[in-house]
Amino acid sequence: MKQHLCVIIGGLCRASFFSRMKISSILVCLFTAILTAGCAPVVYRVNPDSPPKLGVTEARDAVELALSIRIPRKSVESMHLDRDEVVAMYSEGNRSGFFTAGYGDISQEIMKTGDFFQVRVDFQTGALGNTAAMYGMTSISWKSEEDARLFIDGIYALRQWRIAREKGTTTVAQSPATLLKKDVPPEPPARKEKAPQIKSAGPDLAQLKPAPSTSPPQAEPETPQPAVSKKRPPKITITAPDVSRSVKVVARQSTVTVIGIAESKSGIAEVTVNGIPADLDEHGNFSRDALLKVGQNSITVAAMDIYGNRATHELTIYREGGKVAQARKEEPTPAPKLPSANYYALFIAVQDYDSADIGRLDYAISDARRLRDILVSNYTFEKENTIILENPDRKTIYKTLQVMRKKLADDDSLLIFYAGHGYWMDDMRQGFWLPRDAAGLNDPSDWIPNSNIRDYIKAIKARHVLLVADACFSGGMFKVREVLQKQQVSIEKIYELPSRKAITSGSMKTVPDRSVFLEYLVKRLKDNDDLYMDTQKLFTSLREAVINNSPTHQTPLYGAISEAGDEGGDFIFVRRQ
Repeated sequence: MKQHLCVIIGGLCRASFFSRMKISSILVCLFTAILTAGCAPVVYRVNPDSPPKLGVTEARDAVELALSIRIPRKSVESMHLDRDEVVAMYSEGNRSGFFTAGYGDISQEIMKTGDFFQVRVDFQTGALGNTAAMYGMTSISWKSEEDARLFIDGIYALRQWRIAREKGTTTVAQSPATLLKKDVPPEPPARKEKAPQIKSAGPDLAQLKPAPSTSPPQAEPETPQPAVSKKRPPKITITAPDVSRSVKVVARQSTVTVIGIAESKSGIAEVTVNGIPADLDEHGNFSRDALLKVGQNSITVAAMDIYGNRATHELTIYREGGKVAQARKEEPTPAPKLPSANYYALFIAVQDYDSADIGRLDYAISDARRLRDILVSNYTFEKENTIILENPDRKTIYKTLQVMRKKLADDDSLLIFYAGHGYWMDDMRQGFWLPRDAAGLNDPSDWIPNSNIRDYIKAIKARHVLLVADACFSGGMFKVREVLQKQQVSIEKIYELPSRKAITSGSMKTVPDRSVFLEYLVKRLKDNDDLYMDTQKLFTSLREAVINNSPTHQTPLYGAISEAGDEGGDFIFVRRQ
């Protein structure tokens, strides 16, 4: 507590250097700190003298899982582990930016505040487009002590592994103790003093203060961070179309989707394809469709970081013309043969909710069982490779996705089916799944955002992943781009290319509890006589029937899940013989 008050009083004494900082806001922070002193007891602390309980791989997985189930804050859009630091993106009004924290900047103890379990973090941060370094203190919260301890133990293990690496060693002694064994020393471990910094009095990002203009004394280099060059241009890598074997790509369609990643330690501000802004995420992944003329096409990809440094990448695509209209001699086509692969299915069905604010569904679980039965009996899905989660809570869904991520191989195929309530938040432009333990329609902290589901689908090592979502507003849950009418492409070629596709029961409307979509999906799978059936053919066969027979005129959608690794292939249903 004394350290916290010293930081607050030090910031108050220097307040005259910053014209924007109002003295009243500092007094409020000081008053709040005094009132809350002693209200956050330490419930768990890592013993700095004991070996870590996790290896480096298990530790990274533990931290990633803990960050994915944290309690979201209003201003923090995302939080993930990147190299040797935790990175978070935030936005407040018209201001947005990022902040980072090394393993040495994260507290080794858990404090219970109200119903939440918090870990204090000292962040270094900056707004996009602003080169001034800023510092602040915040906290990461979880609903259970177990989740917070998963994060603390993972961070502590990674910290020990990094120290060993810097000393030139490759091994770290590990403790045989279980992950959740309490080992709380009577006094907190001493922290090494850093260079003087101006820190906020509370966890709010709005309290971040600029660093003083005078040069602070040199801090002990506990966890050195590489300096970010303001003049180094970004790096552009094109992942599709495949230009690794040749500088010229041959295409037959009128459009091509350019996909890649732009990298810069300072942050990517914009990526353009032939001068048109591309879709860009926080990790630098981008995509953009480009129109092609018949003949040779030059495509220029340009990237700019937050300091205005630019880089360009040129690729040449040749579009063939004239051959499409040529008559072809009809010859008997031999039956295609696909390589054998394992087919997996995950069914998530939620119909009974803990909250009285969320209405009960009657058929979600029975629909999931019916779909599972037809896939096991008529197609190459083995029963032991299927999982049904009936009324799962949020944590169970995340843990099961983590299991699938570890289990599947590169040649496998995975079908994910979700039946339950869906919700769309227009101001966030974000869709959500509602697990059994969702708190209610006014509290989205326990909902599962579509971006998390998309990231797991992207990370799963499978050739094909198909998501089937039967929920209200399911059309808005995933940003899909419509698949163009395919040409005469062999089933072998469709199977060879990786795919991340989605079929949703409706667009931006509510759908009835008695699912017309599920009825025709099961019927088309049951009546199919083809040995191989791709998902686009299945969708085409049921779309009109669902529209014509739905009381709400729901319109199913089909497309590629954006930024999830789709390369133009499709999920293939293989019928049992």
